[in-house]
Amino acid sequence: MKTKNKKAKASKQAAQNEAAVSRAQAMALARFAVECESLEAFGHRLLAESARLKAAGFPAKRGSWRYYLERQAAVYLSGQIPGEVFKRGGNRKLPFFAWSTLPIVTCPGAGDCVDWCYSLKAWRYPAAFLRQAANTLRLRFAKRSIIEAAKNLPESTTVRLYVDGDFDSEGTALFWANIMGQRPDIAFYGYSKSLHILAAVGHRFPANYALNLSSGSMFARESAEYRAVSAMPFTRGEFLAIPIAGKHPRGFARYQSPEYHRAVREAAKAAGLVGAFSCPGECGACGHGRHMCGRVEFHNPIVIGIH
Repeated sequence: MKTKNKKAKASKQAAQNEAAVSRAQAMALARFAVECESLEAFGHRLLAESARLKAAGFPAKRGSWRYYLERQAAVYLSGQIPGEVFKRGGNRKLPFFAWSTLPIVTCPGAGDCVDWCYSLKAWRYPAAFLRQAANTLRLRFAKRSIIEAAKNLPESTTVRLYVDGDFDSEGTALFWANIMGQRPDIAFYGYSKSLHILAAVGHRFPANYALNLSSGSMFARESAEYRAVSAMPFTRGEFLAIPIAGKHPRGFARYQSPEYHRAVREAAKAAGLVGAFSCPGECGACGHGRHMCGRVEFHNPIVIGIH
């Protein structure tokens, strides 16, 4: 009963947050994060957004947009960036350390994925949006803090780069290549559509990075960029979202359904994907402790179903 009440409360708060800040308004704030001239300018923008919500009658209660906007604005106005650089165990799906930036506005290789981007669902929760914004701003104004945080990560851990967002430039990709090279004990992995960037500088990436080519990119399989990155030694293979038939449980419950995984495998076979592996939904739950997305030697396509 407590779990059900907690979910209902969270769902209600998410609905209130969406009413306060629409997807379009959040996107405008995201674009400002990649264009603003300083941390202080971003802080002033957060205060302006909070003032708009106050005038519209939205309260500043815990968990609301106003609650987070006002607190984080004060940090930015002091010339600092709030929150952790790497977050661990943010949800049940991801037990590893994770790095994210704002989706779409940092995704130069995005194609039709902008129409169904899963990362945007997190924007119902202001803490998630502002965490993505903080790292976006770190890359622009406080790279040293990222370097120091990477130095302090535990030995032999796993880091997922870009749960949300992507390599936005060759400079950013090389920045991460250098960090990964300084921590050869850490297993880095991720998913990217910035294939033009990786095609240009991927030869500088170290052996402790595993790349999954994710669906929705502007680069077709026949493109020179796709072929070039596919041939690079750090590329594991494809991670694809494919349409499946039938009705299946929503959210994480679908991954417990044998019918869902059967539908995924059937759809993958029909699409000509040989030896497709149906993602179990929780990173680290497959591969007997060595999750498949991080295993460069496993080249079979990994797929999830969309319906």
